[in-house]
Amino acid sequence: MTRIDVAFPRCMSSAAHPPAALHIAMKPADPTPKAAVWITPREAAQYLNVGVDIIYDGCAAGGLKHTRLGHRTIRLRREWLDAWAEAHTRVAK
Repeated sequence: MTRIDVAFPRCMSSAAHPPAALHIAMKPADPTPKAAVWITPREAAQYLNVGVDIIYDGCAAGGLKHTRLGHRTIRLRREWLDAWAEAHTRVAK
């Protein structure tokens, strides 16, 4: 196995930063991308402007299509939310 030496001076402490030439400028990631395929129940509630309990109740009742990833992780798609919301829309008189 070959050892690769980095060109840092040995006098630099571990708390010192590497030279500026090694810094890479990156944009911060958007925590909730608009084109996300899978969304959390909290994001679904924000999308429909309802409480998160409504989303969990819809999943538990079987009317709201969702997928479970593990024991407690639920993910939904916006298309499924739109279809469920349309099916449960009441026309005001």
